[in-house]
Amino acid sequence: MRLLIDILDLAWRRKITRFSGTLFSLLFLSVIYGNVLAAIAKPKHTRYGLGIDQKFIGGVPHSIPNYCISIIAPDDGGRTSSERPNLYAYVYKYQNLRTSSKSNLGIDFRIKESQSFSRSVFRGQETIAEVGLYKMILPVANPALLNGKIQRWSMAVIDEWGEIYPAYAYIQRESNLDLEREVKGENMLLGKARIYAKYFYWYDAFDAYNQWLEVNPTDQIARRERAKLLQESRRSQCINYRYISSAKLLELIDAKSAKPIAFTQKKQM
Repeated sequence: MRLLIDILDLAWRRKITRFSGTLFSLLFLSVIYGNVLAAIAKPKHTRYGLGIDQKFIGGVPHSIPNYCISIIAPDDGGRTSSERPNLYAYVYKYQNLRTSSKSNLGIDFRIKESQSFSRSVFRGQETIAEVGLYKMILPVANPALLNGKIQRWSMAVIDEWGEIYPAYAYIQRESNLDLEREVKGENMLLGKARIYAKYFYWYDAFDAYNQWLEVNPTDQIARRERAKLLQESRRSQCINYRYISSAKLLELIDAKSAKPIAFTQKKQM
């Protein structure tokens, strides 16, 4: 901007008319130069999400009576630097009159090839004994997330009545050398969590905060930072049907550590 002012001032004081072509060239170059500097200064990402506008991310339709699955992810998707990140979801039982003596629930977990309803590149099935927060651990033997591509992951609960309760979200694995360099130079999990949050890598930040709080449950600062991470990226839980509010979800997450589901078999469909 200062360069542009100086050029205009020079043209006015010297009444340079015969060099108008040069003047306009200089003006053009100054604008281009300014735009290049602005592009360099602008961060690649300015928010956690991927900009995907989907109505039903993170929950189940209101017509399903028994369970709510809250996918722990930004409403419009999020980034990860990991080939096989840990993914989280909360299974919540809605209080109603339908009961059964059977307590175990089936979990069907899938990762799709793309953000559309494409083929599954990974599928795992397990049984859980209770509702609560779960961490899905992807086996090393299975395919890694595709670098640079937005993929869709989903989790479904199959209850004692055989009804399926699905929820899904989006994830994009994206390499970042600056992020990797900073994370490698940081020894503490809390420090890594803050680096991931700084670079807007939501999945990695949430997982690092969770792991830190499992070992340091009295760290209220880290707990507030994780709560802020969740609140900034989620408008609501279970798609606005009031089965579980954002505040209630935070309360439930804080109550108990996540129960791991370590998928062991490679299944494709």
